[in-house]
Amino acid sequence: MGTIILDALVDPDVYFATTYITAPYQLRLPLGISNGESITLYFKAEWISPDVLWSTKSENLGPIAASSTAFYHFDSVRDSITLVNDELDEVMTLRVTAYTDAGYTIVYGYKELVVTIHWFDYIGTSWTRLYYDNFDDGAAHGWVGWNAGPTTAHFLSPPYSFGVTYPAEYYYTLSKTFVCAGYTKYRIVFHVRWAGTNRSIIVGSTTLIPTYISQMTSSDTWFRIAHVLVTGNNLVSINANKLLAAEIRMYVDEIYVIGK
Repeated sequence: MGTIILDALVDPDVYFATTYITAPYQLRLPLGISNGESITLYFKAEWISPDVLWSTKSENLGPIAASSTAFYHFDSVRDSITLVNDELDEVMTLRVTAYTDAGYTIVYGYKELVVTIHWFDYIGTSWTRLYYDNFDDGAAHGWVGWNAGPTTAHFLSPPYSFGVTYPAEYYYTLSKTFVCAGYTKYRIVFHVRWAGTNRSIIVGSTTLIPTYISQMTSSDTWFRIAHVLVTGNNLVSINANKLLAAEIRMYVDEIYVIGK
């Protein structure tokens, strides 16, 4: 198994904001798996000895040909969760097992990775709100981007988001720097809607969504990003090119930065 590589894209620390989401909670974990062997192998992802409240805890991912790499979403479901002071850190062991047959009966080997899931409620009273950008007043609130601004084209909360709709070939970035001070723990939650190519999202020094897995995210649908911030300056940037035969569409709304 030395040439089978498992990577939780992009970070073994996963942040899940439960706010306004009704249980059960679906966790979608992107995985990159490389098969360096000389035969096709079939891969299965599963949590090892999870809490009993995980009702869906394994998934057959499918085959990867010899000397090939594939990217997957591992979808699992937790039926409910109880937060303590509006958060809970759950340490889990992720195992990806390789099989030589499509029936997933003959084990070739496996790899394991420890993943910490940071569950939290970003409107909970245990957190202090440091930033809240919803653009409802029509102001940019420190967000910048070429040809971008408050727009009514798409929004999560009416009447505005911050974004750009433009038909020209160009590489676009929506960005803002958040300054965190006075607390020992910080979280950010923001909501993105985009369409284009070479998409990526970077928070501080971490590329949360690299271009090579951006095609696994929703296009022209709002989705939520949650992550950790650090003391000091934190640059958040949302990036994309346009498709040659289409326009770029990229929006951000309902941004929270909290600390405790």
